[in-house]
Amino acid sequence: MLRVCVHQIRKDLYGDLIDFKKRFDTTSKVKFQTVIKNCMKQIAGGISAALVSIANHIPFTLIRAIENSQDEDQ
Repeated sequence: MLRVCVHQIRKDLYGDLIDFKKRFDTTSKVKFQTVIKNCMKQIAGGISAALVSIANHIPFTLIRAIENSQDEDQ
């Protein structure tokens, strides 16, 4: 966590489409779904959503949208 630069944290908090496509091959959603499910477990375990998003390189706004959504598969 200490080696993460401010620029990367901003990408993780607000999202960056190019970076997102590099990390999660958009042709298959299995990898992305696995990471999201892991993130939700970590948040349910008491870890801050902001820290989870940065640690897993998922946009914080996306994590918040998933948390607020009633349909988990969406």
